[in-house]
Amino acid sequence: MIHLRKLDLAICEQVRRIVSVPLPYDDTPYHVLASWIQAIAREKPVEIFTTNYDLLLEQALEEQRVPYFDGFVGSDSAFSILSRWPKTTCRAVDTLWKIHGSINWWMTGKAKIRRSRDKVEANSFLSIHPISSTTKAGRWPYFAMLDRLGAFLRSEQCVLLTCGYSFGDEHINAYIGQGLSGNPNASCSR
Repeated sequence: MIHLRKLDLAICEQVRRIVSVPLPYDDTPYHVLASWIQAIAREKPVEIFTTNYDLLLEQALEEQRVPYFDGFVGSDSAFSILSRWPKTTCRAVDTLWKIHGSINWWMTGKAKIRRSRDKVEANSFLSIHPISSTTKAGRWPYFAMLDRLGAFLRSEQCVLLTCGYSFGDEHINAYIGQGLSGNPNASCSR
């Protein structure tokens, strides 16, 4: 088990190293999406669900000055409040749900998820799901995000747009299938 844990940590660190790059210019598809979100007239916030670990969408949203909430509060070493959120409500700001975690999420020794570009404490490890989800504490953000996706798909006038998603993750597919089949007002475009 110790060898598997070390392998898990090494894989997560390698993923972080590889995908820790900024967007190359300011007119990428990420920027186009951010501009569209900012420009559309709407009554409810946009909810973005992504399986990407990188920070490219966050970069584009910030460069386009689109306010968003990602389940964390604070600035120096932001902490997750996702476990306190009701599963069926949505706040009045656009939300970004990173289902598989992120290269700036850290699981502390006390099983708390913190967001920071740098490691938050000596015994913390990257919270990339489901790779690092070997403990119950490590799985809760992953399943909380899936629950949020399910609630979104059950909402009135749900529109799910997918881009680049291969439908290779059976857990996510199950939530999408259940949500769309149980909601006569939902639609999906790929």
